[in-house]
Amino acid sequence: MTALDDTARWAGTSTTLASDVGRLLNSAEVAQMIRVPEATLRYWRHVGIGPRSFKMGPRRVLYRADDVDAWVAAQYADQR
Repeated sequence: MTALDDTARWAGTSTTLASDVGRLLNSAEVAQMIRVPEATLRYWRHVGIGPRSFKMGPRRVLYRADDVDAWVAAQYADQR
């Protein structure tokens, strides 16, 4: 069993935290998914330690679901 499988199990999904791998998520969705306040997610983005994100247009920050899943799996693996 991989770290991602173990992480997905606690999230209640079968393979990934976000069911659609190509799906784009906004900050509120990611914060809810990883159970942190949006302000924490903004701070992590500012210092470069959170999930990979990108801007669409001048203000909208988005995350690819597979990038968030990979970041969660890496966080889990670092704790082992």
